[in-house]
Amino acid sequence: DTSADCTYGILAWGTDYGPAYITIQNNLVQYVEEYGISINDLSSNVTINDNDIKDITAANRTDLGQIMGVGIGIGGSDNPAAVSITNNLIETNLIGDGTTTAAGVGIGMSAAPTNVNITGNRISNNTEGISVQSTTVPVVSSNSITGNTAYGIHNYLATPIDATGNYWGSANGPEHDSNTYNVGSQGDAVSDNV
Repeated sequence: DTSADCTYGILAWGTDYGPAYITIQNNLVQYVEEYGISINDLSSNVTINDNDIKDITAANRTDLGQIMGVGIGIGGSDNPAAVSITNNLIETNLIGDGTTTAAGVGIGMSAAPTNVNITGNRISNNTEGISVQSTTVPVVSSNSITGNTAYGIHNYLATPIDATGNYWGSANGPEHDSNTYNVGSQGDAVSDNV
């Protein structure tokens, strides 16, 4: 595989006049290379609800130096707006390091999408459950974020993400240096600024 082999299970994309008022619902997206569902550029008012996104095949992105697959990707060059991700099962089943073994991201954000809400999903069996590499942060609540090997949420920004009200695989909350409650029996790890 090369960077030119990127594929999508479902893609919403438009650079001049983006698609709007889209509902992606009740789908099984499985065995797709790189992106299960991708919302790019000027797409707006998108609802992704009640889908099973699993068993993504990793792409060898030589341009990025990564071997990875993404359940739901939100980004592009023109910043999607108003994206609601609700009640989905997101399991890439890729749990490697991304350099020598395939890494999986349940939900990935890049560029500067606005008004992204991630609610009521089951996000598990990924390297990173939610990866925020954009200049904006999502609202993340009422999700089950468990069994992700590196991070439940990895925030690459200095802007904090409010991720209260999620289940991390333990009633003791997520693993982080600032969480001193029952150390050793906490749930998925979170990065700083979560």
